[in-house]
Amino acid sequence: MNESTGRWNTLSQDTNGHYLAGLAPGWYRVEVGAGPCGWHDLGRHFVADGAKVELGVFSPPPPGEVRLRLDPSRPVDAPQLALTFYLRRADIDIRGEPGKLAGSESLFLPAGEYWAFWTDAKGVIRHRALTVASGALCELDLAP
Repeated sequence: MNESTGRWNTLSQDTNGHYLAGLAPGWYRVEVGAGPCGWHDLGRHFVADGAKVELGVFSPPPPGEVRLRLDPSRPVDAPQLALTFYLRRADIDIRGEPGKLAGSESLFLPAGEYWAFWTDAKGVIRHRALTVASGALCELDLAP
């Protein structure tokens, strides 16, 4: 993002990697959104007129795997699971909802401290805290 204009730019890709072209001179804050690996701040960089700024190689940490153990007694006509995760951060909690779930599944999330909320077979809202570590497996038991 250009710090003086607030404008965002989108990466392009070629055989040498990812790049941004045609940037106006100025200071830029570089942040990379890497799917389930989360967002990463690569710092503040000055781009001079016509200059190339090399940021090097960035390898995001692998996400953690959350294996869901669903309630086996849950009837087919039970209310939807409505599973929601809240990533706990000092500045703001971030909410995420996975797509439709069916059976025992795994989700991949950025490392962090989370609260998980869901609706059980009787329609009661339940919650549990969980810690997701980079590259590790975490089980979330959704049975009451």
